Amino acid sequence: MTMPRQQQEAHFREATARYDRGDFAGAVALLHPLSQLRRRDARLLRLLGSAQSQAGSVPLARETLKRALALQPALAEAYRDLAACDRMEGRFDEALVNIDTGLRLRSDHTELLAYKSDLLCAFGRADEAHDLLAPLIEKGKDAKAPWLALAYATACARSKRHELAAAVIRRQLENQELGSHLRTHLLFTLGASLDKLGEYEDAFAAFREANEMVPAPFDAHKHRQRIDETIESWSREAIADASKGRSVESPIFIVGMARSGTTLVEQILASHPAVQAGGERIELPQVAHRLAPKMDPSLGIFFNQPEKLTEKTVASASAWYLKATGADQASRFIDKLPDNFIRLGMIACLFPSARIIHCTRNPIDTCLSCYFHKFRGSIPYAYNLKSLGAYYNDYRRLMRHWKTTIDLPIMDVSYEELIKDQETVSRRLVSFVGLEWDNACLRFYETKRIANTNSMDQVRQPVYTTSVERWRHYETHLGDLLAAIDESASE
Repeated sequence: MTMPRQQQEAHFREATARYDRGDFAGAVALLHPLSQLRRRDARLLRLLGSAQSQAGSVPLARETLKRALALQPALAEAYRDLAACDRMEGRFDEALVNIDTGLRLRSDHTELLAYKSDLLCAFGRADEAHDLLAPLIEKGKDAKAPWLALAYATACARSKRHELAAAVIRRQLENQELGSHLRTHLLFTLGASLDKLGEYEDAFAAFREANEMVPAPFDAHKHRQRIDETIESWSREAIADASKGRSVESPIFIVGMARSGTTLVEQILASHPAVQAGGERIELPQVAHRLAPKMDPSLGIFFNQPEKLTEKTVASASAWYLKATGADQASRFIDKLPDNFIRLGMIACLFPSARIIHCTRNPIDTCLSCYFHKFRGSIPYAYNLKSLGAYYNDYRRLMRHWKTTIDLPIMDVSYEELIKDQETVSRRLVSFVGLEWDNACLRFYETKRIANTNSMDQVRQPVYTTSVERWRHYETHLGDLLAAIDESASE
């Protein structure tokens, strides 16, 4: 393959522009062929590795970034991107080591400092994160480093300095040259702080602008067809005819809509000494993709071919999953990927002794909470109120189907009931997974683990009620959502 130098530079500029506006897959598509022509261009490889990680190809990204560092060992930015890979895999300690390695090369590197601040927040050290960046903000360093302003605003918000967070972000938003990706993140953070301050009109305006900037097309009709196909494919007869895996106590699957309390439930159970929390695992979707590699993953990785679950494929797939996740070494292992609700038929065949915890929450609060968050990964339905309503209806419809077709024990956990009476619901949870009660489950906020989700702050403090009926503050703006939600979809 050959390409004139001028064309190469044009492709690199376009790839950088796509990266800046959050189109990471598009950036990879342009950078990968360039990397074959410019194999010793460390900075190009670094950008490719960063885009690969953001697009979800973490092992490939790590390999690319190591190639970049082999060519240019002092490339501090590559250590930030390696830290991002570590974080996506839940290796927060290793992430902090990589950041500190980069800072030893460039102690004033604003992107590294910003990322270290984010990591400190993840560790629950928001005050320390604030103190790390405050001197730089006071010197005006954020004027040329807007990511620094975002990290500082996040640290302010996490340390309950919401007025300061809002002020810093509003100053940044005056910059008309901000990339759309960064502006989106700033607007989501601004909306969250204004919500905490009770400035609901301005908060919703920020959230609406942020959501409108996210390039996330969602085909509700196509998704509905996929759900129809799932219901038709996974009949009780089809599940009965498929081969079954061996009976094991582990894993436990926590499913439901995003923002329905799945992280809180996991943290309560993870506080039990016999439970290993795996977080939002990607292995089950990988199993589905292996079993049906031609399935279109654009709306989630469905597996609707139970006839492929032969004795051989079930044994192989279940063994691979247990080993890949470490569930084979745990008394009780939790897989908390919420959208595994679309794969409960497959789960029933692979793990016939698995337990399913289904988290539920007021549908409007659930959808609004999704709308108020910028998710990692691809959740395209979350950035439009009509799409959220349509997706929610299909989710509840599918859950009703599973309850009539699979024999796995399913425990519904209401977020509102959990908030109202944490001990009673927590005891039911522990009993449901077959364990004796442990009082540590009541002090889940003391558990020294990092919840790598948007709910990381919630699980570091006792339960609170401010998220119940939260949608009432925004009712005048929710016409599209209220019209889209099918009340008959609720159980």
